[in-house]
Amino acid sequence: MLDILIMFVNKIKKLIGTTADTGGTSTAGTMMAKLNNLISNNASTNIGSTTDGGASTITGTVMGKLNNLISSSVDTNIIKAGTNYQSLLFQNFTTAQKEILNINGAGFVDYLEISAGGASDTIKMTVYVDDVLLMSFNTIGYGVSKTINFGVTDAHKLIDLSQFVNLSDTGAITISTANLLEFKTNLRIVINVSKTGSSVQSARVKYGLVG
Repeated sequence: MLDILIMFVNKIKKLIGTTADTGGTSTAGTMMAKLNNLISNNASTNIGSTTDGGASTITGTVMGKLNNLISSSVDTNIIKAGTNYQSLLFQNFTTAQKEILNINGAGFVDYLEISAGGASDTIKMTVYVDDVLLMSFNTIGYGVSKTINFGVTDAHKLIDLSQFVNLSDTGAITISTANLLEFKTNLRIVINVSKTGSSVQSARVKYGLVG
């Protein structure tokens, strides 16, 4: 009777295996080998590493999915800027040059516009971001406007604005960019006008501060 019991226990121990067993599959190997294989696959294949990327809803590791979720989340600063949103309209410029905005702080711009008054009138907007000249554009003629819409399709990335620096075209134009214009320390905007008679030029700026 004792011999039978010992044989039974040994068979159970053989099925359980040791902590170092490997090679377990769905149809072969000890219980410990199967567990070790499961742990190994989860760590290297399913869980992944902290630097994993390229994940989607149906592919990638757990870490890759988390990293993708984090990187695609809207910056909380965008939300803060939205709560401090300003839409400012400036008109009736009486001097050839006027500083219409000088803000110390951080934030985002999503809209810039200038519009000329009389047939031969001109208006130019010059934009400085963080004390650096970013761009300057102008327009001429009655009711002719030039507009830049920032953040039309995306709201959490910066944009390379080099293609908009010193626009020389004086006609009407509307440009839509994918991303918001960010300023980290200062936003300064200067308007230059040349007009005849009592015509009205206008400039509009829409922005939000982070703090």
